[in-house]
Amino acid sequence: MMLFTVSPWLESMPRPRALCLQQISRQEDYYFAGARRSGIDYTFFQYTLEGTGCFRANGKTWELPPGYGFLCHVHDPAYEYFIPPPPGPPWTFLFIQMQGESVRRMVDELVRTFGYVYRLPMEYGIIARLRRLMDLRQNLLTAGEAAAFVCELLGELALGKTPASNASREHELIQQALKRIEEQITRPLDATILANQLGVSREYLSRIFRRHLGKSPYRYICEHRIHNATILLQTTTMSIRDIAACLGFSSPETFTTVFRRFTGMPPSQFRKTSCTHI
Repeated sequence: MMLFTVSPWLESMPRPRALCLQQISRQEDYYFAGARRSGIDYTFFQYTLEGTGCFRANGKTWELPPGYGFLCHVHDPAYEYFIPPPPGPPWTFLFIQMQGESVRRMVDELVRTFGYVYRLPMEYGIIARLRRLMDLRQNLLTAGEAAAFVCELLGELALGKTPASNASREHELIQQALKRIEEQITRPLDATILANQLGVSREYLSRIFRRHLGKSPYRYICEHRIHNATILLQTTTMSIRDIAACLGFSSPETFTTVFRRFTGMPPSQFRKTSCTHI
């Protein structure tokens, strides 16, 4: 378990307390109920990565396959969670504890409005951030970073309860955006131009991209162009200038700067390195 250090410490501000990645395989080894728990007070979100768990509250039981999780207070007497019978693949999950006077009020309202169980696709940015924090063991946060992190997580849980009709419209918008990016790979294109073409605001488009793809429109466009650039560098003899023009960059210098940012080396070095391995 990784414990967070938050500085300065502000009692009322939301903050993560701990984060862990756990795998449980034996049914008899894993059962928790709020009515039986004691110790420090916190709220927590537990999210399935692999396998399946079960959550029960107020007489209703939910299965928790990958992409699903539950949110509650540790001392809430209404809940219990466990591995369902018969034994199956190990239940692998992320578990994050949160504290702060405001967190309890926020979670109370979320549970009253939406319930305990939430679906959050693994490609969402907040899930990637949780996994990255575990990988990097990044546990030092400012009070502002800590509050923003918790609010982002709780906000994504609320957004995940968007009615199906809205979710369908968002999916359709993303597909239209990706199609336009592909069609305009040779032209200058940024988030503002793309949003105007789709008839939405830049802010809305950015929010939808982050929710569904885990990245901004700008980053997606850059990654798509750089991916195409690596293919051209490895499979053609086109000059750096021609590749830059072909992929909609304003100049070879801009292309080189963006390419270096995403790959760690300039295009010319990438081509030489790739050729030595062909």
